[in-house]
Formats: sequence, structure tokens, C-alpha cells
Amino acid sequence: RPPRSPLDLDPNLITRSGSSSSTEELSSPSHSHSVDQASTRDSLSLTSQLVDDNSDDDEKILFDALQRWRVYDAEKLEDKEEELCYLVANLVFTIMWRGIDINSKDAWKERGQVMTCINLLALNNTLYCSHLELKLRLLEMAVTAALSDLREGSYTADNAAQLIRWIYDLTVIDPNQDHSKKASTKLLDGVLGLLDALLVFQEVPGEEWTEMAKLAFGILLSCAASSNLELCAMATAKLHTLVQTRCMKDAEEGGYLLYYINTIVQQSLEGGNQEHYSFLMPVVKALIEKLSDLLTMPSHLPDLPQTLSGPTFFEHFQNFCRGEQWTAFMEKQVKPLYESYQAALSGHLTEAMNTFWAECYEGSKLCVHKRNREVGESKMRFQSQIMAGYRARQTEETVRYNNLSNQARNQ
Repeated sequence: RPPRSPLDLDPNLITRSGSSSSTEELSSPSHSHSVDQASTRDSLSLTSQLVDDNSDDDEKILFDALQRWRVYDAEKLEDKEEELCYLVANLVFTIMWRGIDINSKDAWKERGQVMTCINLLALNNTLYCSHLELKLRLLEMAVTAALSDLREGSYTADNAAQLIRWIYDLTVIDPNQDHSKKASTKLLDGVLGLLDALLVFQEVPGEEWTEMAKLAFGILLSCAASSNLELCAMATAKLHTLVQTRCMKDAEEGGYLLYYINTIVQQSLEGGNQEHYSFLMPVVKALIEKLSDLLTMPSHLPDLPQTLSGPTFFEHFQNFCRGEQWTAFMEKQVKPLYESYQAALSGHLTEAMNTFWAECYEGSKLCVHKRNREVGESKMRFQSQIMAGYRARQTEETVRYNNLSNQARNQ
């Protein structure tokens, strides 16, 4: 039999699959060379892909780092502005509170001029922060200082009452709808402290400080309407205590409280805010129990859920308060009482506060005019006493220097 060449193949191998190559095929120089080339190409493509991936990763890391630095710089800028506003507010408060003689009859008008100046600057858009936030900070510090002064006996009840009027003006009368800029837990905590220190509320209405009680209810109801649940919880807890402990014989006051709270309840239900609703319901339940006979609720609201039913009352009242029976009762029976109470309060307080702020604006303008006039007079005195003598002396020195120069040239 003729000898076989090393390159001759066994016929049986032809029928095998290409994927199951023989030892000779794998060890042949041509196959080995092609495998090396393929592996080289694969390794090069893998290397280039890794380089591209690494470069992409480096760019992403660099981009993320730059973004973090930008955010950090923005936060630092905000912190600096916040620190500046905080320091300015402290300086303004110190001058406004400690720099004015509290025994002067115009002390509060002078303090009011500070508030009016803030409003005027806000109209010109020259403030770094909101004028409401700035006034809120000043009132927070004022409440803290007033409580401290009351403990020391250096502060009178009338001054504390005027401060509560200012707080009512910001939290209730101010038309801005952003409650977060008009009230805070710190401010409300101070107000509650003032109410206790002044003994505003009593079990018998005739022994109360009527004006302050009305202002306190307005502040508490405004805070109860806030989306800040911590602030709402503080306000509703105090309202619930007052409703339960006071003898409520004034139908207008009861109608005012019930209608206001019902408005907040409807808004919370429309917004699907069950947590806000849960804070309001104890006050609603207490008001219904107190006003049931005074407003003849059983005859007007035969389907009203029983308040003694406990937790089920909170669930059933959600549907009942959106029904026609409750809506008609609120509009026909309660709303007139609310409007009458509100009109009396506005006529007494709002007009007085408007007059007070108008006088503060006029006083502020007069002070600005006086300051500008004094600055002008000061400039004139500086010109006559300093600049005139300076120019005369300058002329003499110029003449003397020229004479000496001429003498030196002539020599």
C-alpha cells in the first residue's frame, strides 16, 4: 500500500462535523496561524473596547464630579445668603426691640416703621429673601423676647397685646396664600406662651380678654389650615382644648369656628389629605357636641352621625359633610353667623390696623425725608467747614510753590 502523506485525511474524518476537528487539524500550522490571527483580532478589539469603556467611565466620573461641585458651590452661595439674611434680621431686631424706649407712646409706631420699610424694599425687589420670611423671623424673635421680658417683669400686657395684633396681621390679614412664609411652629409656640402668660382664655367668657381671644382664634385657625402638619397639629390641639374647656354661649363665635373648620375640612378632603383631615376631626367633633343645642342641629341634621360612635364617626362624617344636608345647613344656618362675626372683627381690628400701618408709612416717609435733608445739610457743612478751607490752603500752597520755582530759575 502506498505510503500516506501527512496531509492525507482519513475518509472517516470527512463525515465528522466541522466543530469536532481532529488532533491533526488543531495542530496543523495553517490552522494554528489562523487561530492566532483571530485571537489577536479579538484581543485587539477587546482592548480597544476596554479603552473606550475606560474613557467613557472617566468622562462620567469627571462629569459627576463637576456636577457635584456645581451643586456644592450653589449650596455654599445659598448658605452665604442665608447667613447674611440671618445676621441682618438679628441686627434689625436688636435695634427695633432694644434700641427703642418701650415707655414712649410712639414706640410701636417706630417699630412699625421698620416693617413698612421692609414692605417698601420688597416692592422695589431689593431684598435677598422674601419680605414675609423676614417679617416672620422678626416676629419669632419678638415673641421670644416678649416672653423673657414678661418673666422679668419689664414688659407690660399692653405691649404683648400689640405684638399679638402684629402676628394676627401677618398670619390672617395678609393676602399672601403661602402659609409657610407667614407662620411657623416657633411663632405659634411663642403665641401660645403669650396667651397663657396674659391669661387670655377663661372658662367663663365674661372673664376673658375678648379682643385677644378673637385674635387668638384667628391665628389658630389660620395655622390649622396650613399644609405643615406639625403646625396644624399644634393649632388643632389648642383649639380642641379651648372648645372643650370654655363655656360657649355665643352663637356667632361658635358659627365662626365651625364654618372656618369646615372649610379646611372640605379642602383637605378635596386634596385627598387624610392626615390633615384626621387632625381636624377632633375639633369638629367637639364643636358639634358644644353647638348641638345652640344651633338646633338635631332638627336641621337628622342624619348626622352620632359623635359617641367613636372611630366610625370619623369615617361616616367624610361622606356626610359632602352631602346636601350638611352643605345646606352650613350655608343657611352657619355662614350668616360666620359673616356677622367676621364683619364685627374686621370692623374693629382691621380698620385699626390699617390706620396704624398708614401712620407708620407716613412716619417712615417723614424719617426718610428727614434723613435725606440731614445728609444734604451735612454735605453743605462739610463743604463750608472742610472743603472751603482745603481749597484756600491748596491755592496758597500752589502760589508759594510757583514763587519758589520762579526764584530758583532766576538764580
